[in-house]
Amino acid sequence: MGENERKLIGIKELVMLTGVSVATINRRKRNGLLPHHKIGSRVVLTPEDVQEFLDSCKVDAKKEAQ
Repeated sequence: MGENERKLIGIKELVMLTGVSVATINRRKRNGLLPHHKIGSRVVLTPEDVQEFLDSCKVDAKKEAQ
């Protein structure tokens, strides 16, 4: 796979990266708000899945301040 290999990210890694609880991650996943993949019983995310998730959580600070 070489230098450009796609690293799969597990739920625990996502929790460490974001500081968001496992319960919140699982709730987002259940509600269809967190794109993910299942390999057997393991849930994994691609870097693109994580970016899509973070983009969907983005808040417009100007609108929030109103």
